[in-house]
Amino acid sequence: MCNIEHLFLQAIRFTVLILITTCITQCIHQDRNEKDFNNKQRKRKEDLKTPCLNIFPDDPYLFNIEFQRDSLYKFRLWFPELAIFNCDSSRAITEEIAPGEWAEKTENGYYVTGKIYENGRAIDFKYNISVFSNEAVKLELQVKNTGRFPWSEYAQLAVCLAPACKTFSDTIGNRTFIQTELNLLNSIKKAGKVDDFNHYPVKHRNDTNDPDQRFQVASGYVSRANADLNYSISFIWDESARVDVNPGGLDCIHSHPAIGPLKPGETITRTGFIVLTNTDAEQNFDFSRNLINQSLDLRKTH
Repeated sequence: MCNIEHLFLQAIRFTVLILITTCITQCIHQDRNEKDFNNKQRKRKEDLKTPCLNIFPDDPYLFNIEFQRDSLYKFRLWFPELAIFNCDSSRAITEEIAPGEWAEKTENGYYVTGKIYENGRAIDFKYNISVFSNEAVKLELQVKNTGRFPWSEYAQLAVCLAPACKTFSDTIGNRTFIQTELNLLNSIKKAGKVDDFNHYPVKHRNDTNDPDQRFQVASGYVSRANADLNYSISFIWDESARVDVNPGGLDCIHSHPAIGPLKPGETITRTGFIVLTNTDAEQNFDFSRNLINQSLDLRKTH
């Protein structure tokens, strides 16, 4: 009888030991799984904070933009291109810009200020250029009229985006796109004559001083596809006065943010995006327009 009781107690001890060992093993595995999950979440957050897109300056008004996730494509952004337009024939010359100071580097980009004079008119501007996502660079511009005279509704800052690789060269204009009607894109080749430099005023912002009413566009959206037609780079603002395209030479595209009409002392804010997508122009347009609409909705809630 004693042997049976002894064996029974040993069996109970062995069973308890197995249960305890199993419980400890499960706890260890659970802890490892939680650590793996937390590490993955932390890495995901780090990836979002440091996307595969770099911005770095050459000087206060020239930035290099590198998209690194899929394409390694590089672009150069002149913002502003040392120029301001109040009508088609009126442009501030390079020497009249008064550079501002660099502010501290922001989390995902840079913050720049400056001043431009033009025949008694003046603006103070400041803007932030930052990484928005792996596909997009965000531009936030604030302009104040610090001069004695108003700026017209045609007034705009000249902003230039130029590819640093020949695959985005488009000498005949069939891979450069503008919005000619709501939700409709046409290449500039279809839109009209293709010169070394073409500019199109945005509808309702015509230059009244220009007797030659040029081909109009419906928005400030402008894009260009690469030679393989599998990537599209675009430039868009919530309010633009004009888009420019240069099929030859620098191969640059321009979307000029509207700074008028602006009375002395008034301030306006503009939001823009530079977007590189692994798509055709139509899909790039939808993506870019959604970014603008979201930024406008966000601005209304603040």
